[in-house]
Amino acid sequence: MKKGAKWWKIELKFHTFQPNTAKSRQNKASWMASGLENTAEGGKLMFSGEFKHTIDAKNRLFIPAKHREELGESFMVAKSIRENCLKVYSMAEWEDYISPILKMERKASEAILRALHRDAALVTPDSQGRIVIPVALVEYAHIQKTAVVVGCGKYAEIWSEEDYTAMVAEENIADIKALLESYGL
Repeated sequence: MKKGAKWWKIELKFHTFQPNTAKSRQNKASWMASGLENTAEGGKLMFSGEFKHTIDAKNRLFIPAKHREELGESFMVAKSIRENCLKVYSMAEWEDYISPILKMERKASEAILRALHRDAALVTPDSQGRIVIPVALVEYAHIQKTAVVVGCGKYAEIWSEEDYTAMVAEENIADIKALLESYGL
């Protein structure tokens, strides 16, 4: 091995990548562009399920193991723009999320990016699978004791138990069905 050479290895069900060479970087880029990153099964990111966990006095929240596997070593936690909850994105999904914003007119792009990143946090779970959520995000989501982590496909959400319960109680399956059918689904 050359001195200073960068080595990485990604192992999945059917894929193993080795040295950081031009060919391996091309293979890795092609593989990641296919949407297979961060998955043990070799499929696209898919967060699902509902998990309730207590947030401790240090604002540490346990993230379910199946979500940590999808999210990777570090990931983003940010305010939801539409609801009083937090959105959790893998780094690849965060980059996809902000990509269209970067193509906007500069003044609008800067304002939106500032608002999105102001309280966003890059987090890394500790050895027990907990992340530290900044105070501003805990307050925004009204989390006091129990949080609900819910999978939403390409991202997850973190809600206060009270707000989540109220939101679910207000869901109207007939409205959701009508909306899906209006899109041919």
